[in-house]
Amino acid sequence: MIDDTIISLKEIKSKWYKLHDDAELRKTLRPEISNSWDRSYKNKVPRFSKTFANFSSKSDYAIALDNSKHLIDCATPIIENLVEFLKDTGFVVSLTDPNLVMLKILGDNHSMEWARKVDLVEGSIWTEDLTGTNTGALGLLLSKPISLFGYEHFCLSSISSTASGCPIIDNGHTIGGIGMVAPYNKVRNNHTLGLVTAAAKQIQSNMLLKRIYKYQQVILNSMSDGVMVIDRKSNITFMNKKCSRLLGFQQTNVVGSNLNNLFGNIADNLYFINTIKQDQVVTDKFFVITNGKLKIKCNVTCTPIRSSNKYDKGNVVIIRE
Repeated sequence: MIDDTIISLKEIKSKWYKLHDDAELRKTLRPEISNSWDRSYKNKVPRFSKTFANFSSKSDYAIALDNSKHLIDCATPIIENLVEFLKDTGFVVSLTDPNLVMLKILGDNHSMEWARKVDLVEGSIWTEDLTGTNTGALGLLLSKPISLFGYEHFCLSSISSTASGCPIIDNGHTIGGIGMVAPYNKVRNNHTLGLVTAAAKQIQSNMLLKRIYKYQQVILNSMSDGVMVIDRKSNITFMNKKCSRLLGFQQTNVVGSNLNNLFGNIADNLYFINTIKQDQVVTDKFFVITNGKLKIKCNVTCTPIRSSNKYDKGNVVIIRE
């Protein structure tokens, strides 16, 4: 838990030295932190180093970015919103992959300048065996959100900072972590852990929605029937490949188009449009639709989308040759 009492860096450093000198004093740390310190000793992490020297090569960093492309795509808009909210607070927001490689660091100009001074940069590696106790490594190891303040970090190079981190779990697998890091004297409350946890959950929700959407696309495009979804203004919001071919739109992306603009002022087409845009069920009804020189004879089933939100309303249209 972050200590929100502002103390001097001299006091933080003094306490950090005492913790390293006194094994009994280390037992006053939270168990997960004291256990991490024990592992750091066993791994011979250079605790007195004042600089950070663990960085990926350009090629390894490129591979890490490529392997985490989906995570980055889902997380970036959420991180950008969080950074905007944290403007002028001194915090940067970080995103790591499951190997604790720093994928992204974002913040305002002043925060980014501080982050560079403490080597909190993209491509740096924050595994516990290299950098000792830190929120990124502990969060992924324990599979839970965690915060560290100044002297709780194992290495001298990190004691001037405070950090909160949370793992990002997708489909049962830990695929990375998100963190908020700032100079120790920027801490005023314990809200950072809640903020970073909420951001992780947003990223996880975003990834789940994208997965569901991908599954839906595969399922709908594998159907033998044409499927089209229209909104309450007769704009097409979805059309599977079978429907595109059946209606003669193989070369055109018609999502976003209005039915009236696509099919024009033709009596048969207007009858089809006016039928499917009504808020009523249509079952296996015969239509002839004209698209240029193409005459499409088809059976149509239409089901209204019911919702308390009027902007979600529309119809799902199934078209069979």
